[in-house]
Parts: sequence; structure tokens; C-alpha cells
Amino acid sequence: MVATQPGTDTIAITRTFDGIEEAAHRVIEQIGGMASVLKGARVAVLKPNFVAGRSAETGSTTSFTLLKAVAEEVIACGAEAVLCEMPGTEFDREATYTILGVEQFCAANRIRILRLDPEGNEEDWIEVRPAGAKKLHRFHIPRILNEACLINLPVLKTHVVSIMTLGMKNPMGILPRPDRRAMHTFGIDQCIVDMNLGIKPALTIVDGSMGQDGEGPLYGDKADLQVLVAGRDNLAVDLTCCQLVGVKPRDVPHLKLALEQIVHPPLTPARTLLADDTTSARTCHAPAGRGQAIACGQGEHSRGDLLPLPAGNGLSSPCYLIKKFRLPKVKPLYRFVFWMMYPLDYPFTWITKRGKHLCTTLYSTGLVGTRPQIQEESCTRCGVCVETCPLPNVIDLKSLKIDYATCQRCLLCYKACPEQAISVKGYSGARP
Repeated sequence: MVATQPGTDTIAITRTFDGIEEAAHRVIEQIGGMASVLKGARVAVLKPNFVAGRSAETGSTTSFTLLKAVAEEVIACGAEAVLCEMPGTEFDREATYTILGVEQFCAANRIRILRLDPEGNEEDWIEVRPAGAKKLHRFHIPRILNEACLINLPVLKTHVVSIMTLGMKNPMGILPRPDRRAMHTFGIDQCIVDMNLGIKPALTIVDGSMGQDGEGPLYGDKADLQVLVAGRDNLAVDLTCCQLVGVKPRDVPHLKLALEQIVHPPLTPARTLLADDTTSARTCHAPAGRGQAIACGQGEHSRGDLLPLPAGNGLSSPCYLIKKFRLPKVKPLYRFVFWMMYPLDYPFTWITKRGKHLCTTLYSTGLVGTRPQIQEESCTRCGVCVETCPLPNVIDLKSLKIDYATCQRCLLCYKACPEQAISVKGYSGARP
């Protein structure tokens, strides 16, 4: 372990071998303790990644166990823990909360849920005009952040649009939909950088207990990383996460722009804190059981620990490799079609009722996006899919049709079908 005085330039890394909750408490202590994060604030807004109704076991969403530990730390300091998160524009917030079990979890752990108007009324939101912004010159944040501190809890995963989604991108989930539309329309990469000029989380803990690579952020391959990364500087945290999964930060467009535009403290060995003693471990993810001695060109070691990497790509100190991530294959046509939905949404919202968007309307047709489909020739109408679906009236066993206006594409039916009679259509990492 490197001894250092925790501060704004400290990054703490810990493995979750002994449990996510234990690791979370440990990494918060190593970063300076929750009291030093709150700085007297009576409310802490917890911002997880609940982009859709896909469980943390898939590497899509933030672990409830991490949320629980962070909330415990906040409450122990005499402050209130408040959860604020809205899923992706194509998903319904209440349906997403139902699938994940957010209501029950928050009630059991003394966390208040903050339900803001997703369309951005003046009562819930305040305008921010970040100095130095190049494209996103104004946007809105929850009014509660006038007095509360923000704790950012993203997932370590890839993204088919932004390549990686980590600490810098995660605050998009607390912006109203019109501002998120603007970010996609004006250029998501620069707008992520601009957003971070106006939003400064007091603490970021990246949940790598289960990450996701390939075609993330929802349907990629789960990555059993067993790591948490914490810090007070979003960019520094993201650079460290990239090193842990063998991604060059300059291959991630918004990180490349951030390195060019945002001044941040260099991560020297005296400023990088490993919350557990992994500096002497030299291991990898070669195919061997944890604890077995193996050799992979890095010397003899055991699978599951961390391999030191040379400095570079924005870091001035060595970091460590857990797993080499497979980045999503960016298809230009997909990116163009995805982008086009957002500028076209402006005239669409002029002619439809408030709260309706082109993106959600297109997805509800079942013609685009990732969606399950029942194969009539294989289905025995056993009803397992209906019992598994957390939402009512999505699957009709008589017609073998799925109502895509209510389906939230959690794919629990696809996973549960004993006859493998459900396939997945659309652009995703799901296997048919």
C-alpha cells in the first residue's frame, strides 16, 4: 500500500473479494472518510447508473450492495441519503424501478427517492451555465444540488455510442430529457466534457464489482472485475479505470477531449492509493483457478490479482490491469441513425403531448432497438415468460405477441424460457 494524505488528487482502488459492502466502506475510508466528502452537507444525492431494467449481475447497473454501503456512510454522518436517477430516454422510469426493485430497496435502507419532472419544470431544476463550455452552454441540474453534495456511482462498462461510460458520463442521468437531447444533438463527446465543467461530484465510486465490455452499456458481455475505484476528480478516476481494463483513454473520444481541455492533477505514485495491498501481486485473467500459480509472460503469479502497467495515456504513474476490455464495434450507420433521433425529436415534441419523444415512440413500435421475440414453432405456452416478466400485460400467451409499448427489454423472459423459444432481435450483444 502507498501511504499518502487523502485529498482531491487521491485515487483509491480496492478489490471486492471479501464482499462489495466491505470493500465500499474500505475505499471510502481510504479516500478520507465520508465526513470529508459531505463537508457539513445535510443531504447527499446518490447518483447510480440505472440506465434500464437490467440487473447488476449483468454488469449494466450499479450494485444495490454498493448503494447500501454508501447510504450507511452518509446516514452515519447525520445526513440524509437521497437517490436521484432517470433511465435512458427510451425507457420508462417507473417500469425500470419496478424491474430492479428500487422502491423496496430504498425503503429498507432509509434512502429517499427523488422523483423529478423529466421534462424539466422550473420547480425541480436550476440552470447551469458552465464557463468555458464549447457546445453545451447551458443545462439544468436538480435544484436540491444547491445545498446537497453529489455522490456519483457509475458502472465500469463500455458503451456503443461513447465507447466507455464511467464517472464523467454518468451525471447525464440527472439531467432532464431536453438537455440530454441537446447533448446528443450537439455532439455527445464534447457535451460530456462541458457537462463536467458545471457538475462536480464530491465523490465518485466506480462500481467494477461486475462490469461489462463489448456491446455495452446493456447487452455486452459481463466482466467479473471485482474492483471499486474511488476519487474526487472524475477525469482522474476515469483514466484509472481505463488502465485497469487496458483501454487507451485517447481511444475514448470524450476522455481525449477532456485531457486536452481540462486541467487536472497528475496521478503520481504519491497520489495513487491502493486500498488493499495489491502492489506486490502480479497476476492476470489467464485460465486458471484463483490461487493457482500460472505464467503468462508477466512472471509467475495467481489469477485474479492486478498486473502493473507502465505509465502513459494521461497517467504519470503505473496502474494495473485486471482484464483487457473488448471495445464495442462502432457501426457508422447505427451511430448516424441513433444520432438522427435527437434532432428530429425537436419538431416531434412540438406536435405531440408533453413527455412524448421520438426515441420512445420508435422503440414502442417493436421495429427498432433490442427486443425479445417469441418463436411460435418452439413455444409450448408453458407461461414461464409471463411469470418471469416483472411488468403486467407485456406477453400475450394466446397470440404469442409482445407489447413493445410496455416491454422494457430487460430480457428476463429470454433468459428464463426453458424451450429457448425466445430470440433477441436488434443491435445488441445478446446471443440468439
